[in-house]
This record gives sequence, structure tokens and C-alpha cells, in this order.
Amino acid sequence: MNQMHDITAMVASVPDVINLVTRSGKKYVAKSTNEIARGGEGRILKVDNDKNIALKLYHPGRTPLDESRFNHLTKLDAKHFVKPEELVWNGKALAGFTMKLLSKDYFVLQNVFDKNFCKSNSITLDVKMRIIRAMIDAMKSAHSLGIRIGDLNQYNILVNVKGDVKFLDVDS
Repeated sequence: MNQMHDITAMVASVPDVINLVTRSGKKYVAKSTNEIARGGEGRILKVDNDKNIALKLYHPGRTPLDESRFNHLTKLDAKHFVKPEELVWNGKALAGFTMKLLSKDYFVLQNVFDKNFCKSNSITLDVKMRIIRAMIDAMKSAHSLGIRIGDLNQYNILVNVKGDVKFLDVDS
């Protein structure tokens, strides 16, 4: 069985609506219709009651982020990292976490390597150099905290036309 088939089977077993709660008592309703993305570990969903928050919910059977790693990751710089903010539970089971939802101004790093995309979005060499410097600064910052980002790839790095950088999926 390939990974995509496994993911499809796991997601099919997830209810369309899941009621979640944080330790502080904040409630979220995760709806499968609000899915933004999915991968091998879980799904990312927008929430209806807070337009600035997204949820990462782990697929059934996947080991969620433990509290120790969560506490460590919250130390990451919010300037460069979309980091876990609050853990969420479905009943007594840890289901995932909240994180900031980025604006639509951000796009995947891979687009910076497309000449037509850069031309149509006025992405100059100066912007590309800002992106490179920001990526280096972000990794230095994470490493100084003893944090290694496991799933570092062009799809988990978002940038904007000003050269701002945001690393995603930092819990991997």
C-alpha cells in the first residue's frame, strides 16, 4: 500500500466535525470542509471561530507531539516560524495543536525558482537575497535553541514578495 492510500484511509475514518479544547478551555470545532492541507502526519484546518488560527490534527494512529517537544518548540521565533501555540484535545486524547494562520500573501519557496512567477510578482535578486538571509538566520536561531527541523523542504517554507520567510511543519 502506498503512503497516499494510507493517508486517504486514515482521513476517511475521521469524523467530519471534531470538538476540541485547549488546556485553557478555549473551544474549537474542526470541520473536514475547512481543510487547507494534509500530509503524512496530519491535516491542517481553518477554524470558524478565529480567522487567525489554524489547527494541525494528527491522523489516527500517528503519535502526536508530546508536551515536552511542544514546550521546546514554543520557544521558536514567531518572526520566522509558524510554531505550535496551544495543544488541543478531543476528549482525553491529544489531537494536535493550534498555530497562526498565515495570510494569503505567502507562497511556497519553490515559486521563487520560477522566472515567470518572479517577473509577474516583482521578485528581484534583492528579495531573493533577503529570503536566503532570513532562512539562514531562522536556522541559526532554531539551532541555538537545540531545535532541529526534521521536514525541511521547499513546500514547508513560505515566503512573500517582501522577502519574509515562514517555516511550517516544525513539529516533525
